[in-house]
Amino acid sequence: MKNPWLDINQYTEAQHNNYKGRDCECKKFVEIVSDETLSVVYANSGVGKSSFLNAGIIPQLKKNGIHIFPIQIVFDDEFYKQKINVEKLLLSKLKKELQWKCYIEDNSKSLEKCAWWFLHAYRPYAGNKLTMPVIVFDQFEEVFVKGDSKFLKELFSLIQELSYHSLPPIVNQALSKSHDDTLANLDNSHHYRIIFSLRKEYLADFDHWTNERFSIPQLLRNRMLLLPFTVKQA
Repeated sequence: MKNPWLDINQYTEAQHNNYKGRDCECKKFVEIVSDETLSVVYANSGVGKSSFLNAGIIPQLKKNGIHIFPIQIVFDDEFYKQKINVEKLLLSKLKKELQWKCYIEDNSKSLEKCAWWFLHAYRPYAGNKLTMPVIVFDQFEEVFVKGDSKFLKELFSLIQELSYHSLPPIVNQALSKSHDDTLANLDNSHHYRIIFSLRKEYLADFDHWTNERFSIPQLLRNRMLLLPFTVKQA
């Protein structure tokens, strides 16, 4: 008989039936993710953040009746080497993974590359079902290790924009003069979720960029510390 337990290896979503011991933490974080657009989980290295998200949170969100589609964003070494635009990478990933249908009419060229506009003016489908993309930035601490100041400004500016419950300045400016009907019909509700996972020792860097250099208060309140397994859990 094959051993179903992975020891220190990461669990995948397909292995969620063998993922045990995190029921309380999963319930707590699923409530946060269900209610809020942006959220963060942090822990010491090796505690199991990736397994927690892959085999705990994503399957539980699906069980709760939310038709979701997880999308992982990875900033690998090639990304930094080529200096790829963050917003361009996100849009490319979204368009590749899902089918999108525009529900309002607007031909504003200035918004074609705006992720906020794309996520609000279009609706995503997986197959024939309307779905909610759950964007997961795992091992997010790597941005502080490998990213330079220009990259970090670009990244956190985008995160701040995606956190808005109202029109961000770039959209408001592009549409306010000649697109009053578009503004009236635009649904400002958030039909997506973004999860950040990082090591605890980088939390100060994370807070510096999200709530000192930029203003993203959601990421101060919508967070959870994932503790090591207790003897009882193990």
